[in-house]
Amino acid sequence: MISNALNMTTVLAAPTGRAAKRMTETTGQEALTLHRLLEYDPVSGYKRDEENPIEADAIIIDETSMVDISLFARLLDAVKDGTRIVFVGDADQLPSVGPGNVLNDLIKTGLVNVVTLDQIHRQQEGSEISKNAREINRGIIPVIDNQSDFMFVRKSDDQVALETLLDVVSSRMPDRFGFDRLKDIQVLSPIKKGLLGTENLNKELQQTLNPPMPYKEEMQVGDQIFREGDKVMQMKNNYQISWEDNTTSGEGVFNGDIGVITEIRDGEVNVHFSDDKVAVFTEDTVSQLSLAYCSTIHKAQGSEFPGVVLALAGGRMPFNNRRLLYTGVTRAKKKLFMIGKEDTFRHMVLNQTDAKRASLLAQRIKNYHEIGI
Repeated sequence: MISNALNMTTVLAAPTGRAAKRMTETTGQEALTLHRLLEYDPVSGYKRDEENPIEADAIIIDETSMVDISLFARLLDAVKDGTRIVFVGDADQLPSVGPGNVLNDLIKTGLVNVVTLDQIHRQQEGSEISKNAREINRGIIPVIDNQSDFMFVRKSDDQVALETLLDVVSSRMPDRFGFDRLKDIQVLSPIKKGLLGTENLNKELQQTLNPPMPYKEEMQVGDQIFREGDKVMQMKNNYQISWEDNTTSGEGVFNGDIGVITEIRDGEVNVHFSDDKVAVFTEDTVSQLSLAYCSTIHKAQGSEFPGVVLALAGGRMPFNNRRLLYTGVTRAKKKLFMIGKEDTFRHMVLNQTDAKRASLLAQRIKNYHEIGI
């Protein structure tokens, strides 16, 4: 909790650990996950509610497009009268994985003050990534000349696209642009299955970037092999896992946190996360990890990476829509490589198909406003 120039106590929060961490890095102030803000416990549930509200004059929530309607309801239950809430987010990104479309519904009501920001900070001024992202968002197929920070390597065959992707990640981006293969480059795909899905890409990238060596210990976990030197991601919030860094220790590893396996020994896996925290995973918790050379676009929402390689997988499927493409493209900060079919790219730009979400939140807010509640 912080106090600002307006003499208001303010708390910062976001729906995922990754987004909260990014918020902390950007502001220099501690940000919590919404579950931690609401003091959620897997056994007893939420401790913050109407009878035990959040003690703050203002609450700022980032990445609001990722908040589902159930978590939104829990948050409002825990907000006391007089507290101000600022919702920050991109309404054009993917909606939440859970039910509802909270950010869009709030805007639709016409009853909340809306400020639209038009200055880009993630990419440099004149970036083709930001320019093309705006055109994609408007349903315009951008002209890509491959002479900028936005590259499109067109491949009509998935096997050739796979081979090209492996070359781009292992050689082209590190050699030409100085990117670290693990820290700076993130591969994204809209799907899990298939040659260009996350499951196969993780196996192929692991073999290319971190092949088995006599001196590297391994552990089989389900259908995954974890190896020392592997890039991994935490797949769920775990508030009990202990960690240490150079100066302190604590508990909690969160959904979306990315790190590298530094040691496997005696059934335990040590992971050095991107914020310099080192956590130890046991046989009971190691199944919460997944290889992270490639991630779904959904899982990357709320994150940014210096270099992104986007596999245009899935073809002309309904889920391959404009929001998905826009979200994937805007994860890149310095360099974006899209690899795949021209037809898939055009389809995604033009496809506005979204699953309808009938939460009725906007209408209910209007109804309550009309009767003075």
